[in-house]
Amino acid sequence: MNMHPGELTLTREMIIDLIETQLPEYRDLLLSEKDYAGTVNHVYRLGEDLYLRLPRMPQSIELIKEAEWLEYLQAHMTVKLPRPLRICEATEEYPAVWGVFEWIHGETCVKIEQKDEARLAVELSDFVKKLQSLPVPENAPFAGRLPLAELNQKTQDAIAACRDMFEEPDMEQRLLKIWTEALEAAPWDGKRYFIHADLLKTNVMQADGKLQAILDFGGFGAGDPAFDLIPAWAIFGPEAREIYRSRLNHDEDTWTRAKAYALHQAVLIIPYYVETYPEFVETAKYTVRQIVMDTDANCR
Repeated sequence: MNMHPGELTLTREMIIDLIETQLPEYRDLLLSEKDYAGTVNHVYRLGEDLYLRLPRMPQSIELIKEAEWLEYLQAHMTVKLPRPLRICEATEEYPAVWGVFEWIHGETCVKIEQKDEARLAVELSDFVKKLQSLPVPENAPFAGRLPLAELNQKTQDAIAACRDMFEEPDMEQRLLKIWTEALEAAPWDGKRYFIHADLLKTNVMQADGKLQAILDFGGFGAGDPAFDLIPAWAIFGPEAREIYRSRLNHDEDTWTRAKAYALHQAVLIIPYYVETYPEFVETAKYTVRQIVMDTDANCR
């Protein structure tokens, strides 16, 4: 199923042809029937130890950026990151750069157990601290979103679009209040940190109750550290949120921007993917409810 207007057509026959022409050494490996799809890429397992990432949109070159930076990052990280084995060329029939990666065993945190949250809060905060401690060279790509003030109208429109998607009748007013109050936070001072910029449940992987891997570095780059504080609401409940927050040394304005960006992202996801990716919508609704719960708790 297509998720976006203008999405590329991709058939199994096309994938097999791409393998035959650009990855002939893998032609005898079994291509999975299942598409482990994300919002940006189709993902197909190839054999036992590999997987393909095939962008949904034409002219996509994000995988080139990932391949350029992942090797550098992996040298500094203990957690697993995607390991590209080959970045393959766009073709006339499939005009997007695609790639083959090593398969990582584990499960994403979409259905994380509450008992595992505290440990993950420690492990994920360690990843973020390490990432944000790395020196940022001048050629590092920009990551993140526009300043909150420039996202104001878009966010308010998205909140309105969610009006009938929550059981709570006053949810729209509550979200508008949280958003408008967050606009008073001091803007980012411009000091660049390396950030993943998309640490949602779908991109954080566990195995045996431990952090196993961080996936999808398409949004990676340098920017406002607030973006990697978003898991406080997008992944964790109250107890683990406090652990995560206590281990990341950022000021109150940065945390307020983080909450606002978490809200902005979630309310964009909910109406956009309601038909095409309902599981992703549920994770966004979880984020919204955690934001409301956290705000209410801090107002008492």
